[in-house]
This record gives sequence, structure tokens and C-alpha cells, in this order.
Amino acid sequence: EAKKVCLEDGTWYSHPVSNRTWTDYRDCLEKPNHAVVYVQIGGYSISCILLILSLIIFNYYRQLRCARVILHQHLFVSFILTGVMWIVTYSHILARPGDHEKNEVWCKVVHMLTQYVTVSNYFWMFCEGFFLHTVVVLAFAKQKKLLIACYVIGWGFPVPFTIAYLVARLVDTEN
Repeated sequence: EAKKVCLEDGTWYSHPVSNRTWTDYRDCLEKPNHAVVYVQIGGYSISCILLILSLIIFNYYRQLRCARVILHQHLFVSFILTGVMWIVTYSHILARPGDHEKNEVWCKVVHMLTQYVTVSNYFWMFCEGFFLHTVVVLAFAKQKKLLIACYVIGWGFPVPFTIAYLVARLVDTEN
């Protein structure tokens, strides 16, 4: 339940740090369902293992070396990084359920990296479609230049979004 405290003088309680009217939502936070978290960790773990196996196969067979497969490899790496970061996040929730209230620096770093790799994952999915569309529409497009564009989009474009998210989190200290 959310709590908002009315003081004796008829004003609302203000947060001591932000000095703004404050509502306490801490009791509203959903307590983690351990069974669900274990299933999520298990699913991400299996996914990461199989993706690593697929990367090994792609790298073992030299005849699979082409721009399309290189693009797939980057998508797989983004999936692996996303999976690993969510495993770290969920493992921390299980190991130390009340730690999120301490808001330690390393926890913030893990959170920001998780946001970056998750956004990057979506950009790599976009790159897959962009590459396919460009190869079909422009049959004689330079695939090396197209790959470089995909590297910039897949790994570079998430940076400003992550920075914007970081700034928003730093500005709004109440939440």
C-alpha cells in the first residue's frame, strides 16, 4: 500500500533529500516470486549455452564466413550479453532481496549495463531486417559498408538512449 503522510500543519511530508512532496511506495514493490525467478534464470542460462554453441559452430566452419552470418553472430552476442546481465540481476534479487534499497554504485552500474545490452539487442534485431531489406532492394550494395553501418547501429545507437535513461534516473532521485 502507498502511504502519504499529512503533517500537523496540514502540509504533506517532504522527502529529506529532494525536499519535494513524497509518497512512500516501498510497500507496493512486488516481492519476487522465487519460482518464477529460478525459471527466468534457467531459461536465460539455457539460451546463453545454446547461443555460445551456435557461435562455436559458426566459427568452426570457415565456409559459413559471410556478411549475413557475421551479422547473426553479433545478434547472438547481444542475446548472450543480455542473458548474462539478466542472470546477474535476477541472481542478485534472490541472494539479497532488500539490497535494491541501498542503491549502491555497483548495482547502478549493473542496471545501466543491463539496459544498454537490452536496447542493443533490439537494435541488432533491427540490423538483421535492415541488412536483409538492403540486400534485397539494392542487390549490388557493398556488404562490407553495410556491415559497418550495422556495427554502428547495433552497438553505437543504444549509447545515447542509455545515457538519456541514466540522466533521467540521476535527475529524478525520488524514484
